[in-house]
Formats: sequence, C-alpha cells, structure tokens
Amino acid sequence: MIGEPFDPDGLWLKARMFINRALDEDREFEESAFWAACALELLAKAALAKVSPFLIAQHSDNGENVLIASGLIPNADRFVSIQARAVWARSARLFKPFNAQEAANIASGRNEYLHGANVGFDSIPPHAWWPRFWAQAVILVEHIDREVEEFVGRARVPEVDAHLQTVAEYRKRRLESLVQSAKRRLAIQKSGVQSAQFAADWLLYQLPFASHQTEAACPACGEEGVIFGDEVTSSSVEYDDVSPWGEAWGGPSVSLEVSTNGFTCPNCHLSLNDVELILEADLPDAFDAEGDMGDVSGGSEYMDE
Repeated sequence: MIGEPFDPDGLWLKARMFINRALDEDREFEESAFWAACALELLAKAALAKVSPFLIAQHSDNGENVLIASGLIPNADRFVSIQARAVWARSARLFKPFNAQEAANIASGRNEYLHGANVGFDSIPPHAWWPRFWAQAVILVEHIDREVEEFVGRARVPEVDAHLQTVAEYRKRRLESLVQSAKRRLAIQKSGVQSAQFAADWLLYQLPFASHQTEAACPACGEEGVIFGDEVTSSSVEYDDVSPWGEAWGGPSVSLEVSTNGFTCPNCHLSLNDVELILEADLPDAFDAEGDMGDVSGGSEYMDE
C-alpha cells in the first residue's frame, strides 16, 4: 500500500520528486547535487524493496522493523530502514553493475553538505559529477522496471543521455589506456632491455586470491587470462548414477555460476577490477565453475549426515 515507508512505489515517487528538485534550473549546483544524492538513495531503496521489503528493514533484537515490513504488526510510523552504506552494498550485489563505492562517494558529498562545514560537492566539477551520478541512477531505474523518461520527464531525457554518453566514452578510453599500458609492459619485458625497477615490479605480479576462476582470452595480448570471483549466484547438484531404488551412487557433481569480480592476465599483467570495465572489454560478468557440496546451501551439513 502506497504510503508505507517500505513501499517501493512510494519510494519511487519520492525519488522522482527529489530528482525534479535537483534539476530545477534555478538551483546552484551544490543544492542540486544534494537533492540528486538523496534521490539516488531512495531509488536504491525502491529497487531493493521491489525485490523484498525485508531488504531495507533495519535489523534489531526484537525484529520490529522486519515484522512491520512483513505486515505482522501495524506500526509503520516506527519503521527504521537500513543505513546508506548497507543500501549501497546490497544494491551492488543485486543490481550489477551498480558501483557501491561510487554511490558512497556521492552520499559522502551529501553528508558533508548537510552536516559538515564544507560544501561537500566542490571536489568534482558539475560536468564530471553528473555523468557519474547518472551512471548509477539509471541502473537502479532499470531495476525498478521504469524508464528514465518516467523519472525526469521527456524534456530532460536528452540531458541524461548526454551524461551517459560521457560515461561510455570515458569507460572506453580508460579500457584502451589499460590495454595499451599492458601491451607496452609486455613489449618491454620481451625486449630484454629494462630497468631494474621494471624487472622488480614485473616479478611482484601475483594472481589474485579468489574462490573460483576460469580462463578467458586477454583483451590486450590474446593469451589466456583469468576471470575470477567469490560470489556464487546459482548452483546445481547431479549424481553420476542412481540405484534401482532411486538412491544416488557415487559422489555428487556440483556446477556453479559465479559472479565475475575481475580479470587478470599472467602474460601481460593486464588487470581489470571494475565490473563496468569487464563488460566494456566483452568479458562475461558471470562464469561457470565446478564446486563441491560446501558451495551449496546446506551442503556441508548434508555431507556430514
């Protein structure tokens, strides 16, 4: 029901109200950025609440907020939602490629503007701040199953598109810079003519630790690199054979789908640790991996029975 503090439609409407305040032409940039940052948090809460109201309920020993969100107790005016850092962390897990750190930086400016002695939004000029804001906001709008036009109005869509184009061009340039840097390092390494510092730095390379990994072609040198990740998004268990009585024979075979955290290449030392760069490089944002029963929810307990 609209009006409840965990209602996704209510949160969406409030976010839309705030973004329209932000885009008012009569406002100074700092005030506009403040309202936009507030809108971003509401968008994220709306997206989370659309999945489940429990995702924005602040946990407590008596479970009051969860009970309110479940509808079991009626005290909606006492509902407390999660803090911004939890909003960003949960959104990053659910709504890829949402960037929790980028959102936290935006929120930090809002907090300084509201509570501190400084302006809060003076470290990044408006022409750079707005593309970074819209890069995150549009992801959330899409996960609420809405359109940008619904959020800002038809007249402002070209402005948003221009900011997003700036983000796309920056991401493309950044990837190209990293690729060219990796190619240059590899050329120096192969030449045999290198400084002592370069040789020492080259030897420092290590594969990052991750629970799961698989091979993928390197965008820089074409050799086999590694995509890696820790978060299992889905799993399945199969058995090699089944007895005539329907009982499983032999050990289970566990297949996993893992969310990509990054890419690295042992050959040229290219490293991509940003999901947006992973996608820009046409690398998968998830991959299949073999696992064991410990990777399956309740699997270790099952194996101990």
